[in-house]
Amino acid sequence: MATYYVDSNHTGVANSGAGDGSLSDPFVGINDVATYATLAAADVVSIAENSVFYLDDGSEFNLDTNITSGVHCLYKCTVEGGDWLKKPVIYAAKRYDNNASYNWVSSGINNEWYLTSPTGTNPSVVEPKSGTVDGYYRGSSCNDNNSAKEQRATDTASGNDQVIESMSALCWGYGAGAVTSLGYNTIWFKPEDGKTPNDYEILLSNNDRVLNSNRAGYDFQDLIFSHGNSENVRGRQNDTRIFIRCGLVNADFTCIDTGSTQSAMINKFYSCLFSQSHRVSAMNHAIGGVDLYNCVAHNIHITVLNSGSLTNTINFKNNIVIDGESGITDINSNTTFNEANNIFYQRHNAANDASKILRYVTDSSDWATSSATTIPKSLSTSTVLSQQALRNPSIVKSYIHDWKKCDFRLLENSPAIGAGLAISDVPTDGYGELFSITNPNIGMYAGNGLVKYGEQSDNCVIISTNEQKDSVSIKLDAGQNINVKTFPELRADESVSGSIGGGSIGTVVGGGESQGFVKNTKNYTVTLILTKSATNDLVRVEVD
Repeated sequence: MATYYVDSNHTGVANSGAGDGSLSDPFVGINDVATYATLAAADVVSIAENSVFYLDDGSEFNLDTNITSGVHCLYKCTVEGGDWLKKPVIYAAKRYDNNASYNWVSSGINNEWYLTSPTGTNPSVVEPKSGTVDGYYRGSSCNDNNSAKEQRATDTASGNDQVIESMSALCWGYGAGAVTSLGYNTIWFKPEDGKTPNDYEILLSNNDRVLNSNRAGYDFQDLIFSHGNSENVRGRQNDTRIFIRCGLVNADFTCIDTGSTQSAMINKFYSCLFSQSHRVSAMNHAIGGVDLYNCVAHNIHITVLNSGSLTNTINFKNNIVIDGESGITDINSNTTFNEANNIFYQRHNAANDASKILRYVTDSSDWATSSATTIPKSLSTSTVLSQQALRNPSIVKSYIHDWKKCDFRLLENSPAIGAGLAISDVPTDGYGELFSITNPNIGMYAGNGLVKYGEQSDNCVIISTNEQKDSVSIKLDAGQNINVKTFPELRADESVSGSIGGGSIGTVVGGGESQGFVKNTKNYTVTLILTKSATNDLVRVEVD
């Protein structure tokens, strides 16, 4: 058994600056392991916290050695069960802000900028398919159920796509510009007034996937896979592959694409996060299976899809499905779908469009159009009668477009507490703490993750509640500007309004929004009171 170390922030001296994989001189690239080491059974690849890896155009995370017997090789974060925001991240994307290989040039139109080479010529960038701006996801294949903000811009109007040279702030696109007419296609971006593209983190991807391997003998722990376009992880190996406390996020089509002609192919996910994708598990199109236990599926279009022609099994237990876009399942008769003790909550647009309710589709039924008896088991019963009766899992906060702003720990009144099935394969939660062996929680977190209503950040002015509530008094100095944020994002009929000196200043945060601004235009100090309307969810309000 050998241990190889990787730290993207280390300056190595061996192997052309890549390091030698020792603790004192770790590898610096995620693929340096496959390049400079030969992995064997029971080996460990230990990756430092805060490591970030950007895969070049068309490249993927490689598993070079086929380990056909013995204990699996484990890729893991050096700190087990640590802070999710410090976990190593493998991006199938390139960073275009503050990148010395490129230059941003103002077009002079609508405050939009385009990317060039350092000398101002064609940068020869491959067309990105999806990306994030400061974590906010914008993909190219989003359908009409998604907002226009999730589209990339092009030179001509197409569906919900915005148009280059008339984009809204923080939108990006790919083209030549109809007016600017560069003569070549490149990346465009519109910053907010007074800023440039280099004031943001701009991650754009044209890669199909992060991990694509049929190599056997590998497991993964405490890692983040992000920005795959076809999928983040493709599994074709002839054995079981286990992911523990991993995040599979910002995948334009699916987090997992599995399938094999070998019945031994099973991908297992324990205490994992899936966020901002069209699918969690898609096209499980051959013999094999997927286990999803104690996971969170956040802002997923359809959680489980199977359109395969061969038999397979999906085990789906103790999961929270929240803020989705369409539904839970779309499976056919070749699928054995074992589900129990999950919590399914409303689509994030359910409150303002009664026709867009959470769907549950099989060969013979569609939850959205048939009787209550076809509704899947929420918690341990099947008694849910309507979309509005779905149980709120009562997590700390959910932000629809950026998983890093979410907190999936449970509030003290959550129906997910103690409502799960005991699953021996999943002893620990998202922090590495032990689940109850008899009555575990549903979701990613055990009892240590519970949060009391009053346990809020220092800048909280209205603690989590669904009742109408006034804030504490907020003093604004002359000319002071504050940002007002809600957690989670408000639904269509909800709002936060404000008053100064007893006089209304109107809506500060409107329906479907999560932030707004208040500025004191007076030359003296004033007192602001914020009022949150009654809300469907537990909502808190913060200022900074």
